Amino acid sequence: MRICFIKLVCLVFGVVSFSVLAISEQKGDSVDVKFTGLLQAMTPCSIDNDRTIEIIFGNVGINKVESGQYNREIDYDLDCGNVGDLNTILMTLNATPVPSDGSIVDSGRKGLWIQFYKDGVPLILNEEFRLANVTQKPKLSVSLIPNPGEVLEEGEFSVAVMLIAEYI
Repeated sequence: MRICFIKLVCLVFGVVSFSVLAISEQKGDSVDVKFTGLLQAMTPCSIDNDRTIEIIFGNVGINKVESGQYNREIDYDLDCGNVGDLNTILMTLNATPVPSDGSIVDSGRKGLWIQFYKDGVPLILNEEFRLANVTQKPKLSVSLIPNPGEVLEEGEFSVAVMLIAEYI
C-alpha cells in the first residue's frame, strides 16, 4: 500500500509541474552556439637519441648513504623536432613508487631507496608535468636515500624507469 501512495504522489506532482511548464511563455532571445577545435595525437620527442640513460653510482658506502652525498644529475638530450612557443611539451617519469612517497622507488637492495627530483624538488612519478619553456629542458636528478624502516644490506642494486616526452 505504501508503494502505491508514493507513486500517486509522484504522478500528481509530475502533472502539476508539467502543466506549469506548458503554460509558461518563452521570453528573451536564443543564440546558436558553435564549438570547434582540432583533435591531435601527441607527438613523441626523442630522449637521448632513444638510447638507455645509465646513472652509475659506483661503490657506495653503506654508512654514507644517509649523508646525502650520493646525488646524480640525469644527463639527457631532448629533441622535440620543430616545437615552438605554441606547442606544449609534457613529460612523465614512469616507475613504481614506494607506498609512502610518490617520488621514491625501491632499489631492489634491502634498505636502499632512490628519490627523483625535477629542478631540485621531489618529482611525483607517473604524473605528467608541463615544460614552462619549450626550449629549456628540466633538470632531473636522483639521490640514494635509506629506507627508514630497514637496515641497509650490502650488494648490487639496479632500477629501471621510463622517461617519456611528448608534445602537441
